[in-house]
Formats: sequence, structure tokens, C-alpha cells
Amino acid sequence: MKRLSNKEFFELHNGILDSFKVSQDRDCPDIRSRLISGIETDNYESVNELNLKNLNPGTEIYFIGYQTPAYYTLKIEDEGKVKMWRDTDANALCGPLDKIVTRGNVDEQKKVLIEEGKLRVGDVFIMPYFNYTDSELKEVLQPDDVYFATCAKIFFKKA
Repeated sequence: MKRLSNKEFFELHNGILDSFKVSQDRDCPDIRSRLISGIETDNYESVNELNLKNLNPGTEIYFIGYQTPAYYTLKIEDEGKVKMWRDTDANALCGPLDKIVTRGNVDEQKKVLIEEGKLRVGDVFIMPYFNYTDSELKEVLQPDDVYFATCAKIFFKKA
């Protein structure tokens, strides 16, 4: 766990944005429809906390944020990287695992507590926020903002 000053915390936003790049990978694991339909739910484990750094390449993760609903699908890649989708019929973003951040509370010294490479139900996650082109073939646009939401559910399937 790291403790960041307010200035360091806001600098973290830029670090997240600069770290993720558009990937042409359209092979998004369709976890959401499988979970909704009840297909293969035995293959996906629901957890309250997940350390992404401890997962093998090929592991699939699906998590939901609430306030403004957000659905993210992740796939762990080699060399500490992760691919990220918000929509199953579009391409992905790719970036480092440690730029997926969980924000804790502010401590007694007015420092923001963060954990890199972790997701936890009930805590706020910080992710790149990205949109798509309006064309028939959806293309991810380079993110220009971060998204904060409280993590509501986490599902994953080990590789």
C-alpha cells in the first residue's frame, strides 16, 4: 500500500492515462453474457479481492462498478500487462497491471492510500475511461480521463 499526497494522487491520473495504449485485439472474453445467461458460471469464481499481479497470463476478469454502471473485462497478458475492454465487440486498451489502482481512505496525515494491481469489492477503483468511435466497426479512442467507481462485483477464471 502506498500513501500519496494530494498532488501525487492527481499525478497518478496522468500516469494511468499515459500507460494505456490502444490495442487492435478484438478477442474479448464474453464473460458478461455467460454470467447473465448462467452458461459456464461454474468456471468463474466470485471474489471480494483480487491481486492481479498473482494471476497467470490468460486469466480472465470481469468486474462491475456502481454509481454510473461500468463493466470492465480484463485479460492478463505476459510481462505484467493487461488488456482491457468495456465492450465485447470492440478492440482493447493494453497497459501495465500496476496502473489498475484501488483507492483506500485518507489517513491521519492527509495521505491518500492506494494499492496498485488490486481490485477490492467495496473500494473505489481507478481505471482509464475510454470511448469508442461512432463507426460501424467500434474503435477504442485513446483515453483522456480516468474513471472512479466503487467495485461492486469481481469474477475471474484462472488460466
